Amino acid sequence: MGLKPSPYFVMRAFHSAFELVTGDPADPINVLHWSKIIFNLPGQQNYALTKPQLWKFNPTTNTLAAASLVYVDDLQTLGGSWEESWRVGIKHPLTFPT
Repeated sequence: MGLKPSPYFVMRAFHSAFELVTGDPADPINVLHWSKIIFNLPGQQNYALTKPQLWKFNPTTNTLAAASLVYVDDLQTLGGSWEESWRVGIKHPLTFPT
């Protein structure tokens, strides 16, 4: 109790800032654009062992949609190609310059 700040408020502020940085996923110009989620589960007719079981699809590139993953102080980017991952990586510092 007392007047100490709650971790809830810190995480809420972080997620609000992260949402601002990533932008609108429905915007086709956004590097983090995706339009549908694809399930790749065992037992399906088109199951592919080399693909993730659940992934976001980007129709402009016809590949896995780019994404940012954050764990504590580590930011990881992923995408359908190296260039797409790089574009996600430079998007974050450009949005919040230091």
